[in-house]
Formats: sequence, structure tokens, C-alpha cells
Amino acid sequence: MSNIEYENGIVIDLVTAMLGSISNNFRRVSVKVVEDDIRLEFVLQEESEEDREEISDIEFEFEALQVTSIKVDIDVLVTTEDLGTLHRFGRAIFVRREP
Repeated sequence: MSNIEYENGIVIDLVTAMLGSISNNFRRVSVKVVEDDIRLEFVLQEESEEDREEISDIEFEFEALQVTSIKVDIDVLVTTEDLGTLHRFGRAIFVRREP
């Protein structure tokens, strides 16, 4: 399996894990894949315990979809800064439409 096929599989698994979990507070979700290390980044507009719990649930569901053991790191950024000015990593999986 090529690297892009592997990464595409990771993206599909992440999208599946996110189904029904994204609130209006989520601004962006991205993933960076480096071999067996997966970094997920969630950008929230404001701090929310409920959304933090959803992120934990997404991580659990995502890991359950993997056929082998992987390392998953989660970054959560809470900001109202313009998404275009954030120089963040990874492949955007979800980006909220903003004015």
C-alpha cells in the first residue's frame, strides 16, 4: 500500500469517527500522518467541556477503526483568530464556513 493510500484510509477512518460529533464550535479538524504516528488537530472557537469530551470520543472511535496499533497525538487549539492566518500542520478534514 502506498503512503497516499494509507493516508487516505486514515482520513476515511477519521471522518467516520467524527460522524455526529461536530458541533458549531468546531472550526477545523486536520490530520498529519508520519508513518505510524498520527497527529489530529482540532480548532475550537471557544472552550467547551462537551466538545472536549466529543474529541475524546472521536479519538476512541478512530483508534477502534485501526487494524494495527498506532500512536495518536491530539492537539486542541481554542482561538477566534482567522483560520487563514493560522500556519498549522496537516491535511484539513473539516473546515467550518466562516464569514
